[in-house]
Amino acid sequence: MGGNGRFASGEARQVVEPARSIEIPLEDLSALPGPEQQAIVQEALAQEWQTPFCLATGPVVRARLFRLAPDEHVLLRTLHHIVADGWSAGVLNREFAAIYDAFSNGLPNPLPPLPVQFADFALWQRTYLGGEVLQQELDWWRNQLADRPERLELPTDRARPAVQTFDAGVLHASLGTTLSDKLTEVSRAHHATPFMVLLTAFGSLLSRYSGQRDIVIGSPIANRQAAELEDLIGFFVNALTLRLRMPRDARFADLLASVRDTTLDAYQHQDLPFERLVEELMPERDPAVTPIFQIMFAMQNADMEVQQLQGLKVVSRIGERLRVRFDMELHWTERDGRFELMWLYNADLFDPWRVAQMTRHYLG
Repeated sequence: MGGNGRFASGEARQVVEPARSIEIPLEDLSALPGPEQQAIVQEALAQEWQTPFCLATGPVVRARLFRLAPDEHVLLRTLHHIVADGWSAGVLNREFAAIYDAFSNGLPNPLPPLPVQFADFALWQRTYLGGEVLQQELDWWRNQLADRPERLELPTDRARPAVQTFDAGVLHASLGTTLSDKLTEVSRAHHATPFMVLLTAFGSLLSRYSGQRDIVIGSPIANRQAAELEDLIGFFVNALTLRLRMPRDARFADLLASVRDTTLDAYQHQDLPFERLVEELMPERDPAVTPIFQIMFAMQNADMEVQQLQGLKVVSRIGERLRVRFDMELHWTERDGRFELMWLYNADLFDPWRVAQMTRHYLG
């Protein structure tokens, strides 16, 4: 599933290691009372947050199984981000279910061979993004982000720590069916997507709160443009830098048209890895903030449904302690015709009341 780099004649080369088995230790908690079981599972989740991977030797995947009762188990899966992204979770769930059902019935592995591997994608990316193509991409992004603001100055409830922290608060909200339908109508009327409409409204909100008319926001993109990549587990996701201009007193329709054009242009130049862009722009580095942008805005359209296993009821669980990589992250999903929001924020900067107020202004 993975490999590590070696250096030959001063250049990195790819070495794919032999397949290895991942041991899944079983811990039997069935003799303990329920509250004690839950405490142990929660502690295990907390340990997973803190336990690092060794990238030099691997493995970069871990699993633990807890037996709570003869017919109730908890499986912890931990994958390092270097080998998996959000899209990969859906692929892993589907493949896990297919293999489980087959093996439960004494059947062989039903998964067909993959047409390409991640190693093929890595080679293509290195070959394609070189020479003239690389220079064209760098020139476009350099021009797009020239004279950008280094930081978005939102009001905070506490002074920013000298070193960035990652403890998160979370707020959940929903547009409801009526507003969700209206959002879809507005999107179609303006030849835009719901993502573009929601991003335009959010850019306007940030402009009002910060007093800035030039807003830089990051947005993840799956970066799986070839159909052959859709069934691969790996880290493909890239971060796009979206620069939104918010002129004073502009009509929403004009703002949406500008955001639509900005977004579509960025999609045309999505192949350049964000890390390479940071190297090129050489922003002022500050351990207190992320470079280029401090706000992430995402619309989740990957298959994230919990897998269905033959003869089992499966429930997804997450740890109680959340982490946030930026000052704020907005994650939109569409479920059963409704748009739902998970708003993560840095709890060392913002109080819950402030984010609740911003949410009311955003959705109201």
